[in-house]
Amino acid sequence: MKRKIYFKTSTSSLIIQAILVTSLLLDIFLAVFFNISYLTTNFRSDSERQFAIILSIIFYIGILPLLYFELTFLLGNIILGKEKIYTHGDFKIGPRTQFHTEMKYEDIRKVSVMALRRDSRGKYKQALKPLPYILVESKNGRQVLFSLRYISVKTVKKLLDELSLRCSGPAINVHQLVKEFRNYNKIYK
Repeated sequence: MKRKIYFKTSTSSLIIQAILVTSLLLDIFLAVFFNISYLTTNFRSDSERQFAIILSIIFYIGILPLLYFELTFLLGNIILGKEKIYTHGDFKIGPRTQFHTEMKYEDIRKVSVMALRRDSRGKYKQALKPLPYILVESKNGRQVLFSLRYISVKTVKKLLDELSLRCSGPAINVHQLVKEFRNYNKIYK
């Protein structure tokens, strides 16, 4: 089967993405603008030239954190590959909630949705509210967690539908799992 990627598509995620992309483009434009204005314009004084240089440097430095925040949203998506469900994990320097996780379809015994105050490795996380996860349990009892943070209900339904088609073992009650996910979103928002 074809590889499918399920992106973070909740309203808050899309708003944050729009702000980040707009800020990044504006930052790049201003950095280049001040750089070009410094190189091509004859300034009246040295202070104007120094001001343009300083602003150009500030905007070039500002590109790095904006790229970092953009990568934190772009990576960490859930991927349904040919043989397994997996995620690469969060791209964060600080405390992470999602680590690299994978499980082959043939090993899946049970799928459930829950909200936990833990990261994807099961370690307790000092969070204000529990995070929604898909819990996938293997036939030998191994459990893996896939974070559903910033993923819309519609995308979760598509993900669970596709997962139920790819799993050979268990029957996944998609309707019930989506209902549980909606309940967690209502309670913990």
